[in-house]
Amino acid sequence: MPSATAEPPPGTRTRRTTQRDLAQLAGVGQSTVSAVLAGRARQAGISDETAERVLALARDHGYRHDPAARRLKGKQAKVIGAHSSGHVFPLAPRNYNFEYLVGIGLEAEAAGYDLMLLTSASRAARRPSVYSPEGNRLAVADGAVIFGFRDDHDELARLTAEGYPFVRIAERAVPGIDIAWVDADFAGATEKLTVQLHGAGYQRLLYVGEQAASEPRRARQTGYRRAVNQLGLSSSRLVLVDRQQVGDPAWLVEHLRGGVDVFLAEDHLMADNLMQAGHVAGLRINVDYAMAVLQAPFQAPYDGTFCAFLLEPRADIGRRAARLLIELLEGREPDRRQIRLPCEPAVTMTPDLDPDRQTR
Repeated sequence: MPSATAEPPPGTRTRRTTQRDLAQLAGVGQSTVSAVLAGRARQAGISDETAERVLALARDHGYRHDPAARRLKGKQAKVIGAHSSGHVFPLAPRNYNFEYLVGIGLEAEAAGYDLMLLTSASRAARRPSVYSPEGNRLAVADGAVIFGFRDDHDELARLTAEGYPFVRIAERAVPGIDIAWVDADFAGATEKLTVQLHGAGYQRLLYVGEQAASEPRRARQTGYRRAVNQLGLSSSRLVLVDRQQVGDPAWLVEHLRGGVDVFLAEDHLMADNLMQAGHVAGLRINVDYAMAVLQAPFQAPYDGTFCAFLLEPRADIGRRAARLLIELLEGREPDRRQIRLPCEPAVTMTPDLDPDRQTR
């Protein structure tokens, strides 16, 4: 019979070492092992020799505490996670996710829950993931609010199959799965903003979006198409392009020569590239061309660079997502599992483009 410390054959998948295993190896009760691993050996009257033996066995056998065990037993630590898919957690006020964190934190505090900040950065991973070789990284918390821009549909399906409670900030649709999510009403807001831009005097609009569109991006595109059809703007179009393409000054100049009054940039990164292209071409924003951005500004008061933007209620979205998660954790059936919050457009200026502008 192989010894307790024998290495498994190559390619063999071993099961996780448990506290019961350590108790048998150390010749003590499981309660003793639990007390030692929790750092309560002296309070429990356990000798230093016994405690050292248990800790040495835990190290030798690669024991890892299973944070999900308490949840599987029906117990909760009253800890919710806020998970970002980025490599660096968003703490700068100008970061898109910062206001989500503010809302999540306020709701967790109001409900008496601790908040744990989680990332999926991994030196070994080719892309951020909530899973590591050991399993679900989020299991250290009772449940998690998940946000970020990446495509995580497969992971959300896996979390659902495992019964792990989560709420996604930003709409996610996975066939056959009832995913809980909270998002802004981007379709309604984009439709309303487009109508307002037309009413402010912009006649030739060009929506500039990404080819690989997520659900929130597709919602913006839907709202724009509805407005264009409603207004009968046959001269206004929607183009889906690579983000780097709009950073080409020649691309911008070509569309300006075609008579575009205002560009509707799907996000700030797209808008930044358009502005950089204008700068290289020697064009002045709000003089030679105008641009709206279909995101909320990062800071207030807004500096007026864009002729319009969306007032996305990020802090409210964070609070509502945390509240929905807590309802799920406490076994309360929420009124809705998919929630869209109002997102208002703000048109800040009317056309004042130079009538004699020269498109370079």
